[in-house]
This record gives sequence, structure tokens and C-alpha cells, in this order.
Amino acid sequence: MTGANHLFSFALQFAVASGATVIATSSSNDKLAIAKKLGAKHLINYKEKPDWDQEVLKIVGIDSITAICRLANIIPDERYWCRPCG
Repeated sequence: MTGANHLFSFALQFAVASGATVIATSSSNDKLAIAKKLGAKHLINYKEKPDWDQEVLKIVGIDSITAICRLANIIPDERYWCRPCG
């Protein structure tokens, strides 16, 4: 999940309640702290880790990503990230 606003908070809580393992990304450590309180399992500050996409792949592997909730326009080639019929 990317972004950290009210819609992000709702989507994160919905994903956690559905049993998803959530990886939250933001450029703000304060917003990542909120994401953690809401149930995100992994936190990545994409300003501190410019190769954040590789961090995501290290955490779950390319075949494990089933959905992306993009609330900011920072995900490169996201159509290649999700497994077929994710």
C-alpha cells in the first residue's frame, strides 16, 4: 500500500481484517508509525530506501503479491508486480 491519508487508513484496516499481510510505503516515518498501529506488518520509507521496490520483493517474492493499493503514483510497472489472476 502506498500513500498515507484517510483512504489509505481505511484500505489498510480492510486489508488487515481480510487477513492480508500489508507492506506500507510512505516518505514519512510518522505516517509509517500510524500504518504500523493500524496493522501493517512491514514499513518502508521510500525516500530513505530508493530501491524500496527491491525491499518489497525481498519480503514477499514476486509470486506472492496478489493486490496493490496505490494511492500515490510511485509504483513503477505495477502491472508486472501481481501474479496472474492475483
